[in-house]
Amino acid sequence: MTVEACIADPTRHEHDSCALEVPHIRYGDSFSRGAAEFADEGRLDSTYAAFLGFDVPRLRRDFGTFVDDLRRMADESRLRRAGYRDCIFWLIEDGCYIGQSSIRPELGTPYLMTYGGHIGYSIRPSY
Repeated sequence: MTVEACIADPTRHEHDSCALEVPHIRYGDSFSRGAAEFADEGRLDSTYAAFLGFDVPRLRRDFGTFVDDLRRMADESRLRRAGYRDCIFWLIEDGCYIGQSSIRPELGTPYLMTYGGHIGYSIRPSY
């Protein structure tokens, strides 16, 4: 699934385009660089890597498993087990991971009801 957007600045006749995409291994290099940026700021959790038990070296070594784990967070079975699903989309610009959005249709934990909410997002520090 891909959602495309075009952001235009009519005063300068410029535009940038980006897409929200389901996580995929083809973005391994740029995601790993982004994860390292987040880790340098102590925010690796912004990528769900820490939550899923990955540090930056393990991400680089076992990226396919990370993507599979990340995509499984949207499964219906997770709703029954954890009380919520997390549908994660990566923000891609020119073939490069620049951030992500997290959509949680259900708020099945007190933490999500108080802090997390239905929508979360993070943008790579270099952007």
